[in-house]
Amino acid sequence: MAVTVRPATLEDIPGIIDMGVEVCEESPFYKNFTPDYRQQYSILTNAIQSINACVFVCDDLTGFFIGHIEKMPWFAEIGATEDVLFVTRHKRMSRRAKLLLLAFLEWAASKQVRLITAGVSTGIHAEQTASFYKKFGFSQKESTMTFVKES
Repeated sequence: MAVTVRPATLEDIPGIIDMGVEVCEESPFYKNFTPDYRQQYSILTNAIQSINACVFVCDDLTGFFIGHIEKMPWFAEIGATEDVLFVTRHKRMSRRAKLLLLAFLEWAASKQVRLITAGVSTGIHAEQTASFYKKFGFSQKESTMTFVKES
């Protein structure tokens, strides 16, 4: 049976949090941080209920996407940002990431955004993820760098 992507509901939150545990375990950046499940539940609830955020899931809960829109600093235009795109290990080479990203792009277009940004903040398969985004018209901006300092 073919997987489909749909907007998440409040009932999906436990499954998304379970996938989030996998994100944290696999990420070289986040694996040493302590998950706060109460905060995750609150953030997901707010995102699912917000008109300025989107949460999509694969119907079999093997992938999810969280994004949001906001007015761009200093400008009149609205931008959309990918916050998390994740597909579980055993389903990575399937169409799930593509379907999740396409759902986000369609949602962003409906919000009439001027700029869409995406990244690889988890550090999970960064090169493959960058290549994936480029297939959808994203370009890497050399001037954009992320610096991390743990205290």
